[in-house]
Amino acid sequence: MRLILLFLDGYPVLVPEEEYRYDKSHGAYYPLNPNFNGKIGPPSIKTVRFVPMHQAIFQKYCIMSSVRFELEYYFLFCKNKAGKESFLIIKVKPGSLRDLKANGLILTKKIVVTAGKVCLGETTPEECTIALFNKYKSCIRFSFKQDLPRSYMLNFFNDRGELFYTQYQSTYLSHTKINVSDNDLSYIMKF
Repeated sequence: MRLILLFLDGYPVLVPEEEYRYDKSHGAYYPLNPNFNGKIGPPSIKTVRFVPMHQAIFQKYCIMSSVRFELEYYFLFCKNKAGKESFLIIKVKPGSLRDLKANGLILTKKIVVTAGKVCLGETTPEECTIALFNKYKSCIRFSFKQDLPRSYMLNFFNDRGELFYTQYQSTYLSHTKINVSDNDLSYIMKF
């Protein structure tokens, strides 16, 4: 996987590297598709946290999933133009890897769990994924129709599709939400 983080109309997007050309004289990427109608440029004020990852190429990743989850969690790793390492944790529907590699993804608030700087150094992406999960697991939320805490078996896969770690994790009730249009009650659970 080789995805570049760019800003399209001010919003962060991950795009396949082979769909864009880098112009060294302007220090910018340009789409190879002549029918592309978005404007690649600077971030908006709402997306300033992605600025350190601008034009970074994400090559390494790990996936955390559970057979009982409606989403998979991708831990993506990159280096920016200055050589600084960063990570991005996103949540997508199971089986989305092929689409992600082929089409990229718009990074909305609903998709991004968290992002930040990381120093892999001698650490493998697998080891870093476990450390990041344990540090940021409280950012992961689930919506259920019942308020019963549950335990989940979490499986961690590397970018070769190999299972490298399994962890059991319990949830607890964080808060409730009521949909005002239909009075539907949801229980928001966290690790």
